[in-house]
Amino acid sequence: MSTGNNGNSDPFKIIFVLIFLSMTLGAFTHCVIEPPKSATKKNSRSTSSIENTNTNTNVPTPTVTPMPTVPPAPTTPIGNPGQDFFNSTVLPNFQNNCMVCHAALAANPPLPGPLEIYNYNEMRQKLLNGSNATDNELIRKMQGILGHAGGNRCPGGTTDTVCQVVVDWYAQEQGPTAPTPTPPPVNVNGVTGMISVVSSTGKATGYTGDTFVPTKTLGVSFYLDGPSGAGILLNNSPIQANLAGFNGGIAGAHAFTFYVPILYRDGVSHTLYVYADDNGIETELQGSPYTFTAYTSTIEGFNYYNGTVKPLLDNRCSGCHAFSYDQNFSSLLTPSPANGGSMTNNEMINMPSGSNMGRNHPGGNLCGSKDNSPCVEIQMWWDLEFN
Repeated sequence: MSTGNNGNSDPFKIIFVLIFLSMTLGAFTHCVIEPPKSATKKNSRSTSSIENTNTNTNVPTPTVTPMPTVPPAPTTPIGNPGQDFFNSTVLPNFQNNCMVCHAALAANPPLPGPLEIYNYNEMRQKLLNGSNATDNELIRKMQGILGHAGGNRCPGGTTDTVCQVVVDWYAQEQGPTAPTPTPPPVNVNGVTGMISVVSSTGKATGYTGDTFVPTKTLGVSFYLDGPSGAGILLNNSPIQANLAGFNGGIAGAHAFTFYVPILYRDGVSHTLYVYADDNGIETELQGSPYTFTAYTSTIEGFNYYNGTVKPLLDNRCSGCHAFSYDQNFSSLLTPSPANGGSMTNNEMINMPSGSNMGRNHPGGNLCGSKDNSPCVEIQMWWDLEFN
């Protein structure tokens, strides 16, 4: 009897187990293979959109918005390559080769030379006063072609190191993107020349001559803010180009110097048109028109310098320097207000503060701070001259 009951219950147990396993397996299968409903709807919409695009020509093709372009990274502003090269290469070259003579009087140089050779703006004017890298006022001075107490510093030519550095500097001043300079205009009579520079004090220098007749002396006429016939004639009669100096290779004395009238040394940008005059026939010189900004001294500034600044400098610096108003005014104008100069940034205040343009002051820092004497008085002087 017991054997029969066990036999009858086994089928039910088996059926129960099979039903349970079937339900469990169904639930597991449902969870695994059924995709999320939200995903199904999104896919359905996407497919429908594509089908409509392909079958209905009246539905415009969706436009694809391009990814926004990444703006270019800002570039670092390029500085002044000519001034950078002067400070890093030319200045040390001059200091190593020229300081025997070009030194403070306290150093007792055997042939005292001007300290302007360490000034970027002064030397740049001489460098560009010429026709090319190996034929300009500075190179000719270093070679002794122009009067130089130190003689020829480049006996082997411009490839000697001391001159080669200056030749390389000329290339830096021209710059890789500078336009090719136009040759000096030459007319049928051989008249040629150049306006080299107009300084911040209004001093215009250059040369002109006749290559066919080198002994001839030409005149020079100057017009402000317009060419001949339209600009303001600054000299009633042509000045004579008969000074010793850079002559562009024309034998003889053919340099000229002209000061822009005080009225136009007003701190405003002007253009100077320069012409050689050969018996009334005008030939515009290379470099014309020349844009410049010039300044002149004021009565207030002149009086303050002589009454306050000069006595302070004489008392503290006369062992190394002899001071004059014109010399110090030029230092006050280096750089000029038009070129970034200010009451706290000029050669006149930077040197007693310790250094200027990479050149150390042999006397050290006399001011400590630029708001201390004598620098504070120099600031007041600058303000009276240019404000």
